[in-house]
Order: sequence, then C-alpha cells, then structure tokens
Amino acid sequence: MLGQRRGSLLVVLLMSCAKPKKDPHLTFDLRSRSNDSLSFAAAMGQLDVPAIAERCGPSVVVILGQEKQGSGVIIDDGRLVVTNAHVVEGEPALRIRLQSGTTVSGELLAADPKADLALLRMPSGRYAAATLGDGYPLRAGEPVVAIGAPLGLEQTVSSGEVAALRELEGQTVIQISVPVSRGSSGGGLFDRQGRLVGITTASIEKGQNLNFAMPARAVRDLMNRHAATAPSTVQP
Repeated sequence: MLGQRRGSLLVVLLMSCAKPKKDPHLTFDLRSRSNDSLSFAAAMGQLDVPAIAERCGPSVVVILGQEKQGSGVIIDDGRLVVTNAHVVEGEPALRIRLQSGTTVSGELLAADPKADLALLRMPSGRYAAATLGDGYPLRAGEPVVAIGAPLGLEQTVSSGEVAALRELEGQTVIQISVPVSRGSSGGGLFDRQGRLVGITTASIEKGQNLNFAMPARAVRDLMNRHAATAPSTVQP
C-alpha cells in the first residue's frame, strides 16, 4: 500500500476517515451541463474540462464504509467499481452511492494492497461506466482531470497535468499536479479523451500538489488476475 514515511516525506492516503455531516444550508446542483461542450471533441479529438466532467462524472461514485469514506469509479461491464484498497480495508459492509444519489450494496471481489487497488461489484442494473484507458501511454505534461468526493463533496472536478511517471515502493505511479484532498482516494483520473487513466491514491504532505495516482494498467492487471481465479464472478 502506498503510504507511511519515505525518508523525510510523509505520503498521505487520501481517504476520509470520518463521514462528513451534511450541511442543510448547502445544496449542490449536479444536473448535466449543456451538451455544447461535448462538440469540442469533434474538431480536436479532445474534450475540455466541463465536457469531461459531464461525460465521466456519472461513472464516479462514493464508497461508504462504517468507518471510512472514499471515492470509486464504475468500469468494465458497468457493475465493477474500482477504488483504493485502503478505502475498503477492514470494512465489514460497503455501500456505493451513485451520482444520482441512489445507494446500492458493494461486494468486495478482489484487493491488491501492494498496488492499493480493490474491485467491488454492484447488483444488477444499468450504470454509467468509464472507459479504461490502459492502452494509452501517458507523458509528462499531459493534461488530466480528477473527479472525486473530497471530504464528501461529491463530483468535485479539478484539473492539472501529469508531472512525472515514477517508481514508488515497487509500483509505477503517476505523479500529478492536480489538486486532490482527503476523500479523493479511489477517484478517477481522466485524460482529454475522457478515458480513465488512473485512480487517485495519495499525496505528499510536505509539498504543494504533490499527488499520486495508480495507472489504469494496474487496474487492468487486477481485473485479469481476478478473472483468472474466479471468472464467473465478473460476468454480468
């Protein structure tokens, strides 16, 4: 698992350790924006940030445990959800809150503590799934967008760049300049084509926007390992 101390740097996991109380005076309008921004992709093959938020936001969910809260992303057949392993570790029961506000149960299928990734399965239904961009190599300087629920503030969108690709504790990680906060663990990192290229995971406390995400390739590897051992459980 990413975390703990490395030299003088403290890597902080981005989970929210306590569920925030809802302020009755705060309301959030999560209705879709105009579809006009989606037309940007037609000319340049890239989406602007509002279009990415509109297209990818419905795939980003909130993971609710008894003691912890984090984010997750719906992938693959629309029933699988990927999040960080530290979000679900030690939780006897899990719930998943969709962008619509609907809450469903989550079954833990597989976890890789070293990569800090976990797979959950939702009940049968129709869900918006993100496209996994594991076949597209990232480069330093490439713009990316994060969507998650820091401190319970669902569908929070922030943008920045890929700062570097690094090796950390034996894992390839994406260093990003995207601002992310606690509660963003397990949230989605999307490229300008709207593909899921990473899962936001951790940050360095003594720094500004020194944040990290696990690459989509690690998600695909976990999916493949799980399918090889229990193929029937990942079928709809």
